[in-house]
Amino acid sequence: MLSKALRVLLLSSTCVALHAQQTIVVSGGGPALQQAIAVANPGDMLDVMAGSYDPIMVTKGLAIRCRAGVAIAQTGQAPAIAIERIPAGQTLLFAGGSCSSSTPLVPALRVANTDGTVVLRSIVASVPGTLAWALLIEGCRGAVLCRSLALSGTIGGFAAVNGSDHVTFAGGAARMGISVRAATVAFTGTQIDHGLTVESGSVSVTGGYVHGYSSFSGIGDPAIRLRSGELTLADDVDVRAVSAWPVPAILTNAGLVRVGPRVTLTSASTALPIEGPAQVQRIDTPSVRAGDVPAGAPLRIDVTGQPRDLVATFVDVPRTPRATPFGPLWVDPSSPLLDLRTLDATGTFSITVPAPVAPGTAWTLQPLALTQALALAVGTPARVFVE
Repeated sequence: MLSKALRVLLLSSTCVALHAQQTIVVSGGGPALQQAIAVANPGDMLDVMAGSYDPIMVTKGLAIRCRAGVAIAQTGQAPAIAIERIPAGQTLLFAGGSCSSSTPLVPALRVANTDGTVVLRSIVASVPGTLAWALLIEGCRGAVLCRSLALSGTIGGFAAVNGSDHVTFAGGAARMGISVRAATVAFTGTQIDHGLTVESGSVSVTGGYVHGYSSFSGIGDPAIRLRSGELTLADDVDVRAVSAWPVPAILTNAGLVRVGPRVTLTSASTALPIEGPAQVQRIDTPSVRAGDVPAGAPLRIDVTGQPRDLVATFVDVPRTPRATPFGPLWVDPSSPLLDLRTLDATGTFSITVPAPVAPGTAWTLQPLALTQALALAVGTPARVFVE
C-alpha cells in the first residue's frame, strides 16, 4: 500500500504542469518557429512540421514537438536552439528535430540560466566543425532532463555541463567528449565516446559506457579524467581506455572515486585501472532506472544493488542535491518512501506504482542501502518525466 504522503506527492507538484492551453501548428521553415514561440503562452504546445528553421530562443514553458525532418541551423553567433531563463514553476519540453553548429565556440544547443524545469528529448545535435559545442548547459538552477539525445561531431567537438545544480542524462549517445565543471550530473544508460572529464562537482554514471579516444597513431586518452570533485560508478557501466600505449581507465588529479562491484574498468596495456592521487572507495552503490510515462499510466521502477543489502527507494520533486559524505542526496530525507526491502540473491527487483496524474511534471527517484558491512551507500538517481 502506498503511504498517504506518497499519494499526496503523486497527485500534486510544485511545478506548473504542461497543460496544453492551445496547440499551434508551425510550418514553412525560416522564422516561422520563432514567430510561433513569440505569440505562444506558457503551457501551449507547438506542433512543428518538417522544414529548415532559423535559430530560435525560448524563454517560457512550452511543449515544442518536432516532426521528422525538422532542422535548425546555427548562424552567426546565435546557437541553433537557445533555451534561457525559464521561470521557476514552468516546464519547457523540446522533443525531436535536429540542430547543428559549425562556428567555433558557438553551441548547437544551449540551455542557460533556467530556474524552471527543462526536458530535452530525442534531439540530434551535431557540430561538423571543430571547437564547437553540440550541447552546452550552464548556470541552470532548475532541473535539466536530457533523454535519448544524439550528440555527434568531428574531432574537437564536445559537450559541456557547467555551473548547474542538477542535470540528468538518460540513454542517448555522445560521440564526443563531455566535460563537467562545478555541476551535479547523473548519467544513466548513456554511451559516451571520446571520454568524460570531471573538472569539479559531482558525477555519477550508471550503466551504459564511457570509452576513451585513440588517435590514428594509437596514442589514447583515459576514459575518464577526474581533476577534482566526486565520481560514482554503479551498476554495469563499462569504463574503457582505448590506446596502444599504457593508459588507465580513470586518471585522477584529486577527488574521490566510488566504484560499485558490477563496474568494469579496462585499462590499456600495462596501466592500472585507476591511477592518480584520488581516494578510491569500493562500495555497494545501489542504482535505480525508470522510463518516462504518460499521465495516469503505471510507472515501473527497476532497482539494482548487492544481494542481502537493505535498500530503501525514495521519490521526490526535483531539488538541488545535498552533499553528504556518502554522495549527493537528490531527495529530501523526509520524502516519501516507495519501497524498503532486503535484496535477494539476484540483487535486483522491480516495483510498479501509479504515475502522477499531472502531465508535464518531473520526479526524482533515489535508492539508499545499508550494506552487510553496516555501511551507508547513497545510490545513483534517476528522473522520470510524466507526459
